[in-house]
Amino acid sequence: MFWAWIPLPLQSPFSIACAIKVRGNVPLAYVMTWISNPLTLLPSVYVCYQIGAFVTGREPVGRVVHDIIHQPGWRASLAYVRDNWTIVWPFFPGCIIFGLMCSVVGYLAVHLLWRWNLIRRMNARGIRLKRNALIASKPIGLLGIPFSSRNLQASPKIADGTK
Repeated sequence: MFWAWIPLPLQSPFSIACAIKVRGNVPLAYVMTWISNPLTLLPSVYVCYQIGAFVTGREPVGRVVHDIIHQPGWRASLAYVRDNWTIVWPFFPGCIIFGLMCSVVGYLAVHLLWRWNLIRRMNARGIRLKRNALIASKPIGLLGIPFSSRNLQASPKIADGTK
């Protein structure tokens, strides 16, 4: 989830390489990079910029996202960012901090969901095992009639060794 918030092209290979390195879930790492998509781009850029401005101690520029978005074409947007380099400095630290925060929250959420699912499955298995143990503790005869404890005891003559 960290790589989803880092403004790099081809975030997926970086997330897959990290997942392989830490023996993580590679398909999940691949999918999580697609959290940052065109629909979530504006809110994520705004949040990253605000976090970065707060951390670096810079005063946020009023309408950065609005100004970048309303440029005529992507080349004009890149030119705006190049000409106003001071807005980029808070953005990158904000991306790293926001990526780390989202990674920690995502890790804890997956860990808690995993534990909840495991406990739920173990409880269901425990109930099933108890039910099977109850059934197994009542021996059933050939005709489906349960044996009584009286029928299962050895006769006194056989126990003594006498006939």
